[in-house]
Amino acid sequence: MAFEGAIAMHIDTNCVLSLVCLFMLWACSAANLRRAVCRAKDARPGVSGKADSHSYGNPEQVQVNQIEVDLTVDFDQKRLNGIVVLDVQRLPDCPKDAPLVLDTRGLTIEKAEVRKQKPFRPEPFVQVPFQLAPADPILGSKLTIELAPTTMQVRIFYRTSASASALQWLDPASTAGKKKPFLFTQSQAIHARSWIPLQDSPGVRVSYTASIHVPPGLTALMAAESRVNPAEAAKGTFRFKSPQMIPPYLIALAVGDLSFKSPRKAHRRMGRAGNARCGIR
Repeated sequence: MAFEGAIAMHIDTNCVLSLVCLFMLWACSAANLRRAVCRAKDARPGVSGKADSHSYGNPEQVQVNQIEVDLTVDFDQKRLNGIVVLDVQRLPDCPKDAPLVLDTRGLTIEKAEVRKQKPFRPEPFVQVPFQLAPADPILGSKLTIELAPTTMQVRIFYRTSASASALQWLDPASTAGKKKPFLFTQSQAIHARSWIPLQDSPGVRVSYTASIHVPPGLTALMAAESRVNPAEAAKGTFRFKSPQMIPPYLIALAVGDLSFKSPRKAHRRMGRAGNARCGIR
C-alpha cells in the first residue's frame, strides 16, 4: 500500500509540474505575441496583420484619446489652416521609443511639437522631428512623430489642400441664398485624414473640442455641443465640444450663411398648416 501511495503521489506531482509548465509556456507566448504586435512597423498597412488595413495609425502602441483642433477657414484658397493638439497614451508592453503614427492625405505639415503633461500643469511644447512618407493614392501619407516616454500631448501645425477629399466647397451661385459661399465636410469612410491628422480608423474613439474661425457674416456648425460666445461669434469665432467618444469619421463641420429657427415655432406652424388642410380652425 505504501508503494502504491508513493506511485500515486509521484503521478500527481508530475501532473502539477506539467500544468505549471504549460501555463508558463502560454504566458510567454502571449507576451511575445503582444510585443510582436507592438513592434510591428511595416510601412504599408495590412502587411503586419493589423486590425485596420486602411489606416497607418498605431493605436495598438500609442492611442489618441482626445483632439483639440483650431481651424481658420479660407474660402479664397479653399483650404483650412489648422493647429491640432492630440492627447496620447502609450499602452503597456510597448517600446518606450514607439513613435506616434497618424494618417494624413494631402496635408502640408509645418511642424510638430510635444510636451509631457496636460494643461493642468502645462509645460512648454518642444519641437520634435517628424517624417511624412510618400503618398499612397488611396491611403494618403503616413505621418510619424518621435515621442519621449513621458509625452502626453502632441501639437501639429498644418494646412489642407484645395483638393482635400472631405472638404466640399460651394460657390455662392451654388447655394440657396446665392450670396455667400458654403463649406461642408464628408469624412466617411477614411476622409477625416484629409482635414485633420489623426488615427483615421473606425476602431478608434476620440472626444474633441474645436475652435473655428470664419469670415464675417458666416456661421460655423459642428456635430458637437455649441460653446459659442455671442461676442466671439460676431467676430467669426465659434467653439464646440464633443465629450462623447466617437470614431473620426463622425467629426463634421459646416460653414455658411446659416440661421436658426425655434423647433417649437416650426412645430406650431406645421400644426396650423395640418389643421387648415383638415378644415379645423
